Amino acid sequence: MNIKNFQSFKRGKEQLENFLKKKKVKYKIITLTGSTRTVQEASKELSVDSSEIVKSLIFITEEGKPVLCIVRGDRKVDRKKLKKILGTKDVKLASPKEVLEITGFEVGGVPPVGLKGLHKIIIDKNIMEKPVVYGGGGEGNLILEINPEDIKKLVNAEITDISKK
Repeated sequence: MNIKNFQSFKRGKEQLENFLKKKKVKYKIITLTGSTRTVQEASKELSVDSSEIVKSLIFITEEGKPVLCIVRGDRKVDRKKLKKILGTKDVKLASPKEVLEITGFEVGGVPPVGLKGLHKIIIDKNIMEKPVVYGGGGEGNLILEINPEDIKKLVNAEITDISKK
């Protein structure tokens, strides 16, 4: 994959907030003192169950197309299901460098909304069970609190089963 085709730029809280305000959805960006780079860290800092945390994971198809998968923190992306949905023979998890180049955000801060240049966005159906979820807020110590229905409204995503425990 030639990720130089994607615009590389620094993004953060301000850009995410501008996007959310423009779309007029209810949200909160929470600043934490500790790290939120992992589900366990975010869960501990927020005092919530890991099932309320969402991970925004970038996968790259064998054709070099970036795909955003949004899954609950207590689950993993099932690559067999993902390959079938995408109609591809292989997918790989993007490296931290690729995530930054594709999204403009560092791993641990990638929000579930407001990203451009993606081939496809897939939301795991289990996320929709929660009234509120917490995801990347644009920077390493920021968390976005948002209703999953608003995520669905903000992104052109397929909602399906792509996870395993």
